[in-house]
Formats: sequence, C-alpha cells, structure tokens
Amino acid sequence: MAAVVLTGVAVIAAGCAPDGSGAEPTGAVAIGLAVPPLDLDDVAPIIAVHYRTAEANQGLYSQIPCYCGCERSIGHRHLADCFVRSDGNGWDAHAAGCAVCTDESAMVRRLLDDGTDTTTIRQSIIDEFGALAPDPTT
Repeated sequence: MAAVVLTGVAVIAAGCAPDGSGAEPTGAVAIGLAVPPLDLDDVAPIIAVHYRTAEANQGLYSQIPCYCGCERSIGHRHLADCFVRSDGNGWDAHAAGCAVCTDESAMVRRLLDDGTDTTTIRQSIIDEFGALAPDPTT
C-alpha cells in the first residue's frame, strides 16, 4: 500500500512546481489517476501535523487560497482540499508532496498559535504567496 501512496504523491506533486509557478501536472489529471487516501503513518511527523491542523481547522483552511496551482490542475477549491479529501473519505495525498501547501499551512499554524484572527490569517497568506499565482479560485 505504501508504494501505491508514494507513487500517487509523486505524480500529484508534479503540479507543485518547485519554483512556485504552479505549473500544470504532466500525468495525474491527464491519465485520470485515482489516488487512494493518504495514510498519515506513511509521512513525516511534521507533515502529519499539517494534516491534523487542517482537519481541526477546516473552516479556516477552507477560506485560505492555495497558490500551488492545484485549483487548475486537480480541482482543489482552497487549502483545506489539499489536506482533507473533499469527498470526506480521508486525507488527500497532494499536500504531502507540495512545498507550497505545507509552507502555507506552516504560516497558518504560526498565526493561529499567535492568536491571529481568520481575516488576518487569510490576508497574510494572500500577501505572502499571492505573487505565485495571483488568481486562485478562493
């Protein structure tokens, strides 16, 4: 099972260009790859923390735009979709392989720890990451 998940993560992560350009993926969407839910036991502990934070704060994460390009490439609507599958069936593998998603989540977590309100968190993400892809769907 782990090999299947890791293969899926690598293919999906292709949509998260390391340069932050949000380049379109070269495989997952084009071939209709169905990626199984991610098992958090198969990822680094800090990545699992991002997933659990996203689940515990879905209302906030659903208000945060994601700037990796996943809204165009795999149909995500907001940062919550990068972590929690929109069908409610487990964890989405995408964020485990995407530095943009985890960097946004790290910033959200820091701001939450500081007691920052939702509106300010959202605007801070837009200000910090908006130059990557200025027109996300959220």
